[in-house]
Amino acid sequence: MMYFLLSVFFLLKFFRSLTSVRLSGILVIASALLAVGGALDMAKIQGKNRIFTSSTLGWEDTKAGDVPPAHALPVVKDGPLWCRAKTHATWIAGSVVDGKCTMTFVRRLLEVTEYDVLVSVNDSARVLEVEWDRLTAMPPNGIATPNMIMAISDDNDTVLAGYVSPSERRAHFVKDGEAISQNNALILTEDEPVRYEVDRIVVREEESQITDEDVKVGNATLVNNEEEEKLESSMVDYVSQEKIYWGRVRGTITGLTSTVTEPSGVKREITWGVENELDHMEQQKVEYNLPAGAAVQVKLIAVMRKYEAPYSALLTAIYSDSVRRSWSIEGLHIHNYLAELRAEFSKPYYLTNNTEIEGDFPTSQILLHSTTTTTTTTTTTQTPTNSKDSEDNPVSESLATTDGDSQTTGDASSVSRLLPPVLAMCASLLMAANALFLS
Repeated sequence: MMYFLLSVFFLLKFFRSLTSVRLSGILVIASALLAVGGALDMAKIQGKNRIFTSSTLGWEDTKAGDVPPAHALPVVKDGPLWCRAKTHATWIAGSVVDGKCTMTFVRRLLEVTEYDVLVSVNDSARVLEVEWDRLTAMPPNGIATPNMIMAISDDNDTVLAGYVSPSERRAHFVKDGEAISQNNALILTEDEPVRYEVDRIVVREEESQITDEDVKVGNATLVNNEEEEKLESSMVDYVSQEKIYWGRVRGTITGLTSTVTEPSGVKREITWGVENELDHMEQQKVEYNLPAGAAVQVKLIAVMRKYEAPYSALLTAIYSDSVRRSWSIEGLHIHNYLAELRAEFSKPYYLTNNTEIEGDFPTSQILLHSTTTTTTTTTTTQTPTNSKDSEDNPVSESLATTDGDSQTTGDASSVSRLLPPVLAMCASLLMAANALFLS
């Protein structure tokens, strides 16, 4: 906790020393801190051979009298909500009845006023019920508390919420205010999509940021061995690396194959949640009017542009049974691409003694110029120029720190319970810092 407070203090002290920090940058940092403070305890999933952390389901702490959190999962449609509470160091599942988490443990009925509610992050989860009895293997991807596997029992049109104890392989429920046990149940499982589709993308261009960087990608030597001036040329091989990233969005699974339809209509196959790299191997012709018996050194310079902007879109999850589920998302788009290619020339020099030739010679030539955004792409070639392009590269603060919301994984702990008061203090500090920046 002390490390966290010291980090906030030095972070604010550093911001105060800056004179060019934009208000949007302050808000981005505030959002990042708030996201950490309100992080869920992501649910655990019982796989075939291991327990892993869900990307779509999480536990949010609440208490009797609180308004249920957004996208809280009901046991059945319009029914009570799923909940869990800790008793004797064991997380037990139940349902919310009259504002209390009602469950059974060691054949006793428990009613708890402070508990966690199961939520579907951004309404992204798909939950299926799979039949089970104690003589069969537990179905994969069962949702765990994490100590128990969540289950329901359909008892004469009354759905009961409870759990299966992996050690004793028995299901436990609450019925008519009493604890009951049985040998069969419907296991609650998380169904993961096999791919995503993303379309209806709206990029907030007014919040975009652009940074350019010069990168040397090739070189050549042009030589004129003739006795008169001559236009010499050469083909230069080069590689430009394009990078595309659509952010790590809460409630989505990193690494899924995805089809993104850009605003221009172009469709790209990418891997979701990671930076996608594509190497473009190209050839470029360079030429120069050389005096007789002279040579010139050529450097091929690529202007690599980094474009960053927040966006909103419609994401569709496609499952193995062809079911499609769609919901709205927001994220950060980053695109690194070749914005310009130019040749930079040395002074021509004589081959006989390597002395530079006096005179007015071109120092650079723009060979390729691209205007690429998420909506359009155009490429043009330009004629030689007599002076090197001296326009300053645009510089802006990076938005890269906003690539997705932080999601806490693991069991609930005392640290996570202390986050709300720390969050309030962070918000106060950020408001004070904001006042200093605007003064």
